[in-house]
Amino acid sequence: MKKIIVGWFCCSISLVTMGQKKEMNELLFATEALRLAMISADKASLMQLTSETLSYGHSSGLIENKQQFVEKLQSGASDFVTIDISAQQVELFKSTAIVRHTLQATTND
Repeated sequence: MKKIIVGWFCCSISLVTMGQKKEMNELLFATEALRLAMISADKASLMQLTSETLSYGHSSGLIENKQQFVEKLQSGASDFVTIDISAQQVELFKSTAIVRHTLQATTND
């Protein structure tokens, strides 16, 4: 009986790990999609990849809602030519993820 329980427990951990890996890959894909959408200022992508429930903070201290964030990119008031991301750290929780990184960019604004 112990072998069955231990075997089942190992399978459960493996399935959870596989699920977390899939979620992590999806999150990293979305993070990269947002980086590219910010460079291209593609409104459809920006609207899909951002959230009404989040605020968008900038190193200058400016805090924007989704509409302000997207509009600033769309209008060219914030114009990214390049965005390089480094030192990225990702934490996954049950229904939440936190992505922190250093963003260096070339802009035309």
